[in-house]
Amino acid sequence: MPHLNRLYDKYRASGFVLLGVNVDDDARNAVDVAAQLGVKFPVLLDTDKKVSHLYDLNSMPSTVVIDRDGRVRYCTVATWMATRSPTTSRSGNC
Repeated sequence: MPHLNRLYDKYRASGFVLLGVNVDDDARNAVDVAAQLGVKFPVLLDTDKKVSHLYDLNSMPSTVVIDRDGRVRYCTVATWMATRSPTTSRSGNC
């Protein structure tokens, strides 16, 4: 998450919006994970998985970049190791 925090810190004053979406069924767990990862940007809860279905995301964590017009510009899916370091397993447009 450090790279996303840096993006958020650097560009939010110019209108950049970064939202995390957590699909965990337990809101307490979602809050704990965000705190453990040191997330600085807002994290929304999606317990009914509407967002992941909307973007056809089958793996988490995923990063989807959407432009101001609502078009998906980039999508990547990463697998988390025990160290919580992401390893990209697929990238490109969703």
